[in-house]
Amino acid sequence: MNKNTKLFVILAGLILVSVLISLTGKEDNRQSFDPQMFTVMDTSMIESVVISSNTVNEITRGNGIWRLNDKFNADLNMIEVLKSILSQVKVKRPVAKLNQVDIIAELKQTGKKVTVNYTDGSQSSFVAGGNSSKKDSYYLLDDKAYLVEIPGYNNYISGIFELTENQWRDRVLFSTTWRSLQSLNIDYIESEEDLDIFFDEKFLTVKGVNKLDTTSLMDYIGQYQYFQINDFLEKGKYKKYDSLFQTKHMAVVTINDIDTSKNRKLEVYPLMEGENFYLLTDEKEEMMVIDRKRMENILSKKAQFISK
Repeated sequence: MNKNTKLFVILAGLILVSVLISLTGKEDNRQSFDPQMFTVMDTSMIESVVISSNTVNEITRGNGIWRLNDKFNADLNMIEVLKSILSQVKVKRPVAKLNQVDIIAELKQTGKKVTVNYTDGSQSSFVAGGNSSKKDSYYLLDDKAYLVEIPGYNNYISGIFELTENQWRDRVLFSTTWRSLQSLNIDYIESEEDLDIFFDEKFLTVKGVNKLDTTSLMDYIGQYQYFQINDFLEKGKYKKYDSLFQTKHMAVVTINDIDTSKNRKLEVYPLMEGENFYLLTDEKEEMMVIDRKRMENILSKKAQFISK
């Protein structure tokens, strides 16, 4: 074989290897999964979302209202976040074979099973979880794990499925307005400076105040239009608040509205030293906390409404 023939053979071999590498590379890069396999295309079709592990949270839509475990109204802001995640989630890639076994085992042990039921009777389901740092989100389907994301959103998206019942609950405490308010009373247990606001024939007035500062009164009532608590507390979870609950409350806030569903009677406990949240309980003895600034704006006295 002469020199030219040898060079030709070598060149042909190199071309063949190059072609094979190119073909193999294209095969490896070929998309073998559907990026939208977990995406809910039309969230208006969702009838309920059931999230289960050791506990079950069932969020159901009926008559335009989202309910939680058939006991509470659900937080509409959290519902919007849930729908946004369900409609925008994409599969970034299947988990590498090297990590599949460990991640699948972890998802089966600690993940949350999510079942989405639709108005047409169909459903979809998957198991959601993540890594120990809560940075990467994984979904499990048919014994195969996938790394999922919302493009441009860097937070831990599986966290939405790890919320407790209390975290899914509607946190609106007061939703009354000056148009519907019939009476509002704050009874201070160890003080005679009670606040008594009531509807007097044509407009609201404050008992014991002859020269009423109407602007101050309207600003004060405005707080009650969409007032949310910071959080509900589970009994037995926060010892200092459990202990505080066993002591004497400092005030009682009572609201009567034309819409009786907005009526409230709440006991307010003293602010603990070093704490920034007031403890309140309702007639069912549910515990909740409100930050100091907003609660102290509520705890006003009649002198505030005297026109100067």
